[in-house]
Amino acid sequence: MKQTKWIALAGMAAMVAVGSEAQAATATSNPSTVSATGKASAKIVVPLTITADSNNELTFGSIAPSGAAGTVTVATTGEGTAEGGCTIITGSKISYGGFNIAGAANTAITVTLPENETLKSGNETMDISEFKARLGDAAGDESTGTLDSKGELALAVGAKLAVGASQKDGEYTGTYQVSVAYN
Repeated sequence: MKQTKWIALAGMAAMVAVGSEAQAATATSNPSTVSATGKASAKIVVPLTITADSNNELTFGSIAPSGAAGTVTVATTGEGTAEGGCTIITGSKISYGGFNIAGAANTAITVTLPENETLKSGNETMDISEFKARLGDAAGDESTGTLDSKGELALAVGAKLAVGASQKDGEYTGTYQVSVAYN
């Protein structure tokens, strides 16, 4: 009988020990806080550059004003048109503003143009507005595009010039800012 009690006590001790290990295993494999490892990466791209093409400056041509105000528009294709009280002198130079953009190959970009700028001749001024952009061989005016496989893209800029009634004669000049950013 004593031997039976010892066997029974030994069996109960083993069950308690196994039960304790099972509880400990459950507690460590099921904690209240969990974690995971994530991945991180970065890609460094070539900085964007933009340069003005000195052979293609935005040129509205030689203009003959009248007693009424008018406008001269230079399209991104380089075509000039006059409306209202002014005329473009036949044979005068008209040109879109040309720029060359360079950066990371096959990367999307956006061009930002000004709202308005001013041409000046002494104290006299004329306002430029409605700036337009044409990127590369695009079929129409647009301000977004993608650099080619060499990381290059041509930009043509057109705009509208307001010519005042009886605008004073002179050589009117000014500048405008073009910005380019990766999308």
